[in-house]
Amino acid sequence: MDRLTYIGHATTLIRLEGTSVLTDPMLRAGLGPLRRQGPPPPPALPKLPDAVLISHLHRDHLDIPSLRRVPSKTPIVVPRGAARLVEKAGPHPIVELGRGETVSVGEVELTAVPAEHGGRRGRWGNEIEPVGYVIRNEERSVYFAGDTDLFDGMSGLAPADVDMVQLYDCYTITALLTIEDSGFCGEGEGLAFVDSHDLSYRGDFPCNTHGGQLGMGQTGMSGGMSHVLEGVRQIQGRAGERQLRRHDTAYVSGTGGVMSEQGALVLVGG
Repeated sequence: MDRLTYIGHATTLIRLEGTSVLTDPMLRAGLGPLRRQGPPPPPALPKLPDAVLISHLHRDHLDIPSLRRVPSKTPIVVPRGAARLVEKAGPHPIVELGRGETVSVGEVELTAVPAEHGGRRGRWGNEIEPVGYVIRNEERSVYFAGDTDLFDGMSGLAPADVDMVQLYDCYTITALLTIEDSGFCGEGEGLAFVDSHDLSYRGDFPCNTHGGQLGMGQTGMSGGMSHVLEGVRQIQGRAGERQLRRHDTAYVSGTGGVMSEQGALVLVGG
């Protein structure tokens, strides 16, 4: 059963199906002049998560004594550049993620997303880019903001919110460039992106679940309208044997070629 257990400050135990993650663990009674108000964390808490997430380097979010309570086999996911500091907590597996990068732990994917906050450990420390995280499985996603101010990117959908893409693919390169141009990966990273993801309807990045233009040919339905129809069928749960488990949001693109007109739709179920 999915569950969120609030421990205090930015520390939360997030459980999605059979996988648990612990965010920014502060497990001590206090930090400097700050004292915990409320019951202490359960003694067994450090042994429960399958991974620990660290959002940034500030001492109330990256607490080395608290991390030392976590079993050494538990991986710790940190912002890129923070591993050297976290190594002081013990011989844990450490995974560095930059914004937009993803790692799988158990039955969930953990994606680092932007955050607006200071990234130094102290006044004179190196600036390490802070992050938030999206924790998701096939049924649900949870956004852990870390410690962030409001920023424009919060106002719309992020790539991690999209359950499927239906990309006009009159030529293979068109779909590849659309993945880059739409922000699912950086410019020039499309080939590596598709190589590291499963684009089938059973995969982690479902793309053209009806086969696309390459599967049916332009004689079937020229102009890309088949992609719109497939997005609608998926959202309505009418896609038959290729039906996705997560099917709330579809990104649909149309193009007249990479040097011609382009357009996109975001279809959201209600």
